[in-house]
Amino acid sequence: MPMEQQENISFAGYFAEILQTREVKNAVDSGITEVINLWGEGSTAKKFASKPAKWVVNKSFSNKSNGNEEELLSLLKHPDLLEHTSLILPAILNNFGEILHAMAVSLEKKPEEEQLELFSRFLTSINPEKTGKIITSLARTAGTLHQKNPQFIADSIIPGLRSLLEHTDFSELKLFLDNSKTDIHSIINGANDLAFEFPAKLVTLLSFIPGISNHVLFFLEDLIKRFNDLPADILTDILISFFKEMDGKTIGRFLNNFTEMIRQVHTGSALIGEAGAPQFSTELLKKTREIFDETDPVVLTKAVSAITDGKEVFLKTLQTIASENPEFFMGSLETLSDGKNSKIRLIKHKLELIEDLDEEDAAKAISAGISKLNTYDFAEVINSACTLFKTINEHSPIELEKLAEEFTSTIDTDEFFTCLSSITTDTIKGFRPIIRLAAPALIKEVIGSLSTEDDGNDELIEEARETLRQFILGKEVA
Repeated sequence: MPMEQQENISFAGYFAEILQTREVKNAVDSGITEVINLWGEGSTAKKFASKPAKWVVNKSFSNKSNGNEEELLSLLKHPDLLEHTSLILPAILNNFGEILHAMAVSLEKKPEEEQLELFSRFLTSINPEKTGKIITSLARTAGTLHQKNPQFIADSIIPGLRSLLEHTDFSELKLFLDNSKTDIHSIINGANDLAFEFPAKLVTLLSFIPGISNHVLFFLEDLIKRFNDLPADILTDILISFFKEMDGKTIGRFLNNFTEMIRQVHTGSALIGEAGAPQFSTELLKKTREIFDETDPVVLTKAVSAITDGKEVFLKTLQTIASENPEFFMGSLETLSDGKNSKIRLIKHKLELIEDLDEEDAAKAISAGISKLNTYDFAEVINSACTLFKTINEHSPIELEKLAEEFTSTIDTDEFFTCLSSITTDTIKGFRPIIRLAAPALIKEVIGSLSTEDDGNDELIEEARETLRQFILGKEVA
């Protein structure tokens, strides 16, 4: 009776049917024939006797196909076989694992020459040519199908994905993950406990990281080196071609949506928050407070100081190493202003673009931009700074005086005088046309501000005017 029409077939029945399939017969025929060939090597008598033996085996396991080209596959598709297989699969896997373990132990005990030979035999058994042809053929077929239907893969996958989404209760999945939090943390803790229970193995495991990083760095270094070996025009053309292939419209739409999302979050935060307190700022404050409640301020302060010191040490080390190479160090000094020049050119270019705009529109836009300056907060910063300075001066005036004395005592007065003389006699000469225009207007405005206005400052202004008058007349101030 055909297998497809039978029901509740035992595993032995399936196994007997499998042995009768064309694929298994061919495999058995090939295996026994190879054993006979090995047995017949090196002996004329054995070689003579092996011929009829191979004929009997070939006759017994000859392929008598019944027209079904996939006999074994059709048997494996039978639904009852899954139930039988599920019962014996654990034992099969365990036994297979034992076999692999035994083979690994046996291989370990063999001399290095035999180990190398076995590994080489295994690696050479992989046919890279055929693998490459298979991949190429599949890619060519997919390319042909894409010409007829550019979405054939999506059309094949999306229905299954839809079915998966329809029949998956993600709320239950989320509930499972939420309820598994303690379990997952226990697994992590247990894994860490085991890792630290064997510290030598933990160190060995962590030692993989630098090795892998070194391989990645070597790959990047070699790749960039090969790029640098290319002629400059070819390298530039490759990079330009790369940028040309990038979809600028998609990038633009991405930026539009990303910036719109930021705007939406900012607007929504203001809408759902209290007046003057956007919700995002409120939540950020809560989360930051929660973090700092669990943070040791002493350790955090020490860590920040350590990072600052480390940055200083790192930069000093770079500067020291650079100074050991005069050519490199002098080159860095010669390019000291390049970054500033770039910023100046950007400002210049922006101002030039503004000049090309309609004067009235540009003036309105700039005025609107300037009007958004938060002068109130800036003034409050100055007020707070003055109050702080006043408090310090009231409680520790000596410290400020000491700080000023330390600063002035460190200055080389001779060098300072020479520098100042050079600036006043040489450098300022270049600014003389500007000074001749600006100084009279400034002096006039300053003197005009020292008039009596009955604003509470008249006494101080009168003292200043008297001091200035006595100074001009060459008299001592009483």
